[in-house]
Amino acid sequence: MDYNIIKALAKERAVPLKEICSKVGMSEVGLYRSFINNTLKVDILEKIANVLGVSPCYFFGSEPTPQQPAAKATQVVEVSASDKDQGTEYLRMALCSVQIGVNYCQADLIKRTLAVLNQKQGKFSVTDSVQIMHQWQAHWDNYFNQKQHIFRN
Repeated sequence: MDYNIIKALAKERAVPLKEICSKVGMSEVGLYRSFINNTLKVDILEKIANVLGVSPCYFFGSEPTPQQPAAKATQVVEVSASDKDQGTEYLRMALCSVQIGVNYCQADLIKRTLAVLNQKQGKFSVTDSVQIMHQWQAHWDNYFNQKQHIFRN
């Protein structure tokens, strides 16, 4: 994540960096240091994104969405029952039972995130979330590409 992206967007939106820092409860130096030291908390990044009117993903140079692999699943092929992890499928069903509709791929993302949250014990960072998202997308892109290859041959 690049501090200069926030600076450039703030300039583009005519929002002084000082105002952003005030709204998120940090000094400009504190914000800069949190980027340099890779210690920026997810909630602070979300507040900055809200002030600037973008998704937190914008600051990483893209707008990845959890629906991307899920969309591939409905267009190409569903995740095969034999490929499904039982714990992920139970999580998906539990979420659906409380009116939080997610597909299998989205439940997998939630499960991966929960595992890292538990491992980090409260020290979860923006870098962790980006790493999870990239690993998750790579996993499902690979899965669906393999399935497409099987169906073509």
